Amino acid sequence: SVEECKKANLHHKRGITKLELRWTDDLEWENIAGDGHGKEVVEHLLPSIMLEDLRILCYGGLKLPSWISKPSFYKLKSITLFKCENCRLLPSLGRLPSLEFLTLIEFIQVKIIDMHFYVETAHSDHVAFPKLQKLEIKSLLSLEEWRETRKVRYFPCLTKLVIKDCPQLTTICRLSGIHCLECLEINNCGKLPSLPEGGLPSSMKTLVIDDCPMLSLSCSSSLEKSQDWHKSEHTSSLLIYQRNEGKRRESASVTN
Repeated sequence: SVEECKKANLHHKRGITKLELRWTDDLEWENIAGDGHGKEVVEHLLPSIMLEDLRILCYGGLKLPSWISKPSFYKLKSITLFKCENCRLLPSLGRLPSLEFLTLIEFIQVKIIDMHFYVETAHSDHVAFPKLQKLEIKSLLSLEEWRETRKVRYFPCLTKLVIKDCPQLTTICRLSGIHCLECLEINNCGKLPSLPEGGLPSSMKTLVIDDCPMLSLSCSSSLEKSQDWHKSEHTSSLLIYQRNEGKRRESASVTN
């Protein structure tokens, strides 16, 4: 109940640096939300600004609590959001100043990733996800588009991006401007026809494509013609490309 959450007083418990909020099943969420106060209950689970690691699992609400987007969580480094099956939008997390690791799993209602994911209100001087190093997007079964946004800069420190089990996905955002990206893994995205316009950044070392027949065909015809890349592993469904180190250094020096 709201009263129980108020008594828990998580906001003032500065010794809590790791927090997991877990609902065991849909029935438990219905018991919380049945009186119409489900969202209010979760809003009152506001943790301390000293939080470093947050996990929310099996959340049944339509929208995650507003506090999850607050830049006042200046020490928050890792977020895992799992099985938030009723949420239609990903939360806006781009203003968290210290976030390094973000994992999003089973947001099965989400169809589009757009500017809201980066910032709620865009300004030209915004840099979204300024410290993020690793982003994993998995089992977004309805996701169709990861839209390009030119209103904010994003992912200046991202080194690894994993997109897995998004069978309806047809477009992903431009990657060429993510200048620290070293590893891209795309798995079971059967409708993704090609890499985004602009290609891959010069920082890239490894590209893994698994169970993506259209994308595999596209990459085979483009990357294998390039002297920058070589195929290090090849099975019926799996392709792994490695950038030739000399070419990578050469590209980086030209870029710089």
